[in-house]
Amino acid sequence: MTATATVGSVTERARDRLCWMAAVLVIVVGILVWVSGRPSMGLAVASDARGPAVVTDVTPGALAWAAGVQPGMTVTSVDWSPPSAGFTGSEGHVAGRATLVDERDGRRVEVTPYTAASILLLPGLWAAIALLVAMWMLARRSSMAAFAAPFALATATPLALLPAIAFGSPDLLAVNAIAWPLAALPLAATMAGQARCSRTVRRARQMVVAGTVGAVALVPLLYVVPGPASSVALVRVLLVALALLGPLALIATTRVRQDGAWTNSGQPLVRSLTMAALAATPIVIHLALGTPDVGIAVVGIALWCAAALVVARFVVAPLAALTTRALGQRDLVAAAADAERRRVAADLHDGPLQSLTLLAYRLDAAGDVENAGLARDVVTELRAVTSALRLPVVDDLGAGPALEWLATQVGRLSGQDIELQRADSGRPPIDVEHAVFRIAQEALANATRHGRPPIRVRYEAASSRASLVIDDAGPGVTGGRVGEAERGLGLVGMRERAESIGAVLEIGSAAGHSRVSLLWPAGAP
Repeated sequence: MTATATVGSVTERARDRLCWMAAVLVIVVGILVWVSGRPSMGLAVASDARGPAVVTDVTPGALAWAAGVQPGMTVTSVDWSPPSAGFTGSEGHVAGRATLVDERDGRRVEVTPYTAASILLLPGLWAAIALLVAMWMLARRSSMAAFAAPFALATATPLALLPAIAFGSPDLLAVNAIAWPLAALPLAATMAGQARCSRTVRRARQMVVAGTVGAVALVPLLYVVPGPASSVALVRVLLVALALLGPLALIATTRVRQDGAWTNSGQPLVRSLTMAALAATPIVIHLALGTPDVGIAVVGIALWCAAALVVARFVVAPLAALTTRALGQRDLVAAAADAERRRVAADLHDGPLQSLTLLAYRLDAAGDVENAGLARDVVTELRAVTSALRLPVVDDLGAGPALEWLATQVGRLSGQDIELQRADSGRPPIDVEHAVFRIAQEALANATRHGRPPIRVRYEAASSRASLVIDDAGPGVTGGRVGEAERGLGLVGMRERAESIGAVLEIGSAAGHSRVSLLWPAGAP
């Protein structure tokens, strides 16, 4: 168990390290292209003294190509001296605004390099650097720290690679087209990993792979169908949106279908809203930077950031505060209930148990063996009740030995064999052990009443991680029976105990058997 937890944490650290390195590399590449390259529309012309200039070559994917310019078109007007936007003309190449006419059909095309991609080169690079630094600083302080590195890579890449769009090189344009969906892949995979059901995780990851592979596979078609707003470009945006937002929609629908509604605490809703905002941000930036008007790009990104801040301030923050208060109140109620159970256990031990024990001795002394035995049976049952109320074996020895005792007791009372497998190299916090034991109590009771042998219990624990799996050969709760079964007080109590410690509880069936599984903490590998 410890080895598994260690491997999971190492994998997360390696993923974050790769994301940070990739983000830095992308920014460095953007700076090098900006320093060494020269923006161009990707339009070459030739002229002589006897006639007007004629287009001789158009770079696939460049600004002129996207506008629909084709070789053979005639240049009717051209500005060889562009304003101060960092552009310089070269002999035989148009760097400023140009108007072209197709002599075959009279079609007129106007091309200008002053788009969002060209004017925002330097601001985009500075924004990418600032974003990377901000995410690095927030990585260890935020509750969403797991998303910091993937989010930084997904959002910094389109900003840092703006020179690749404006400079008109086919190789740079191809790199930019491939880099965007690949940069969003770690963020999409992290979103998919937030599902609490293994089946949902698998389906979410299939969405991520399908969206990313599809977006990359369509890159060659970008050079066949011209125009930044072409159908191919739109399909690529939709595929990346599928990879980023599809897993969140799947997780949300699965949670509503299984739980019937969001939990009372509202904690899943707060987290889902935050993840949705993070996933949509790279898409918004990509769409804004692809517009021909720099004003639209800046206003679009600014409006998105403003909307995110407003929602965070007036929706997410109050809901998070309400969630915190609700969790605190629930913890107080749970603590009061535990204190009350301990008081009842102490009262039973000091009162009725002592009296019944003395009664058994007196009945033995009087020769009434039958009633004395009955009194001792009642004493044994009351001791079991007080032990269950107070959980001394959990407090003193831990959840592992307590589960051994529970399996023995339940097996003896039900007449069924219960197999227990333990791998507890350490003890998690006491409240986690209490929740594990109480959930195991309810799950074993359900398995003996409604399931079929064999019944297997697997418990693994370390100081920072714990998992409990209880299987039986019964049909479980599947399909339409989930909502009805979930209304039972026992299953509701199990979910509340799991939520109180920040654990994930799954109840269902798989491969012909019923399963109850608990994983703490919820994000553990």
